[in-house]
Amino acid sequence: MFRKRIAGLVLLWTLLVAGCVWFFHTPGLKDYHNYQRLMEYSDRSTKRPDKESKPFATQQQRYHVTKQVFFVKDNERLQWRLKSESSELRFGQQENAVELVEHFKDVSCSCQEKLVFCSDNGKIISDQQKLLMGQSCAPKQLLRCLNAKQAVYHYKTEQLVADDVQLARYMLPGHQWIDKIHSFSPVMTGKAKRIQLSFSQNDRSFKAQGLQAAFQDWSKAF
Repeated sequence: MFRKRIAGLVLLWTLLVAGCVWFFHTPGLKDYHNYQRLMEYSDRSTKRPDKESKPFATQQQRYHVTKQVFFVKDNERLQWRLKSESSELRFGQQENAVELVEHFKDVSCSCQEKLVFCSDNGKIISDQQKLLMGQSCAPKQLLRCLNAKQAVYHYKTEQLVADDVQLARYMLPGHQWIDKIHSFSPVMTGKAKRIQLSFSQNDRSFKAQGLQAAFQDWSKAF
């Protein structure tokens, strides 16, 4: 019975790792739903009665990790990107509780906050307002960037948590994703003692504790 239990846990771990690979390397909505089903399966498996249930833990080292999330907000197609030099994926079970977390090192995360147009007088307006007003504007995008030495991603809550985080906001040209932003000047810089970034489809939110910020251009920072 115990051997069957271990074999089942190993199989479950393999499935979860495969799900994480899909979730972190493929931005498709179909793969995201597949990952969600794997997590639901892990929940059901832990609720099965088993008198010989034993604590179980395993981990996997990963390198050059990337994560892309695409979504629509206010009729605008936005994306978030996370990159990390290395990470350790940890799966653990104790009694009926299952935990899957990923510990990142040297992590950066860039988040498109909105797509905007800048009119001739400098006033920021949305795509929809541009069409209604018939103004000739240059497309721009507001991008938030986070950098931290370490961060933890909780797969069940879909939250990234990091301490001692460097923050910056950029107003960049165009609506296409720009990987190399070092040649641009930020409109805001700062640091936070802790941040929580939710990747959940129902709650894409950002929370910062102990935030200290300096604004280089207040009018473009929001």
